[in-house]
Amino acid sequence: MPTIRELLFYPFEASYIPLPDIGDIAYVDMGSSRQTLVFLHGLGSNLKAWQYNLPAFVKDYRCIAIDLPGFGKSAKGKFPCTMTFFADTVCRLLEMLDIQRYVIVGHSMGGQIAMHIARRQPRQCEAMALFAPAGFETFTKEASELIKKWFSPQEVLAASPQTVRANMERNFSAVSPQAQELIDDRLLIMQGADYEDFTYCVSASASGMLDEPVFEWLPDLMQPTLVFYGEDDQYIPNRYLNPVTTEEIAYTGVSRLPHATLHMLPACGHFPSLEAADLCNELLREWMMEITNFPAF
Repeated sequence: MPTIRELLFYPFEASYIPLPDIGDIAYVDMGSSRQTLVFLHGLGSNLKAWQYNLPAFVKDYRCIAIDLPGFGKSAKGKFPCTMTFFADTVCRLLEMLDIQRYVIVGHSMGGQIAMHIARRQPRQCEAMALFAPAGFETFTKEASELIKKWFSPQEVLAASPQTVRANMERNFSAVSPQAQELIDDRLLIMQGADYEDFTYCVSASASGMLDEPVFEWLPDLMQPTLVFYGEDDQYIPNRYLNPVTTEEIAYTGVSRLPHATLHMLPACGHFPSLEAADLCNELLREWMMEITNFPAF
């Protein structure tokens, strides 16, 4: 039975670096420049999620996209999957690649990990671009425990292909061919010999986001930050637990960041980097040119 690594096809050549206690970390390294963009995917996803963004930047930037441990083509296992664990893994990988300064780009869970990295390495992490970041939304202790039950290892493993498809489709305001490709990949993963380890990491990562929130220390993040949210996001906020709008969550989080710019994107769900790829790429490029004059850059 093939592994998830063997089943997945990427449009870019993946490289691998072995890390102690983890195994191979898959990543792509494209372009060459003094400035480096580091891309981090969201929960249950992988670096292929950036396939409509990377080509727009490789001519002018070095672009590193990473499969976090437990996801994509990286090693599978019963990893801690805390935000600290993921941030530590990314920082170790960047050190091994001799990347000393970078702009970090994160989607959803990857955005929350990005904020942990920015707090840990304020000098190395020059700026952040966050796509529908997790972490701006806060939960009570009771709500957190309820979410953990929804994302228990048993529940995630037992989810049927129909449930997985429906959950994936909720990421998008409309299921385009590009979105369908990610949905098909997620269903393909279910056929992997190491699927149980994958589902364990999905569950543990959901708990990791809840256990290591970022909201209270957002004012400490002094990096220039670009934030995107889709107006039709069905995952942020959690409609069952927080009766507010995505826009309210977005503005609340951005207002706490000292140097942040927010773009709310119409006709766009939880995956703005895909559903509005051209617009996001244009806005990100313009912002990158603007922040070169930022004092810390």
